[in-house]
Amino acid sequence: MRTAEELWREAGDIRSTVPDVIDVTNDSHSSFLYVLRNLYKDIILTNLDYALDKKVEQDLWNVCFKVPISGLQPKQGKKNCNPILKLFLEGAAGFYMFLLQEICAQCDTNSTICKRNAQLGIFNGARCQSM
Repeated sequence: MRTAEELWREAGDIRSTVPDVIDVTNDSHSSFLYVLRNLYKDIILTNLDYALDKKVEQDLWNVCFKVPISGLQPKQGKKNCNPILKLFLEGAAGFYMFLLQEICAQCDTNSTICKRNAQLGIFNGARCQSM
């Protein structure tokens, strides 16, 4: 298993190749986002203290979600519904809910959300690994 430091270096290499304007309908841009999002998630789950020190959660939000969402939002106050934006927002919410569940499972927390999923057998509640 790779360390958080190794994952961070790999994420940095990928981050440096991500364009400033991200088009989620472009396959190569979506691929960057997918790989980067999973690297950031792995860093958080591998070593939460390291991830917080490096502000991985901020980079995850800003690069993988905020920039693409901003590009999909209507310009000049237009109120038209963009189905791609809606789908992307739903995916972002799902990603963060699942990440929270994985953190809860690793740390065996007693939050309401984690208790509910443990009752359903979704996560086994393994203890945190030297976070």
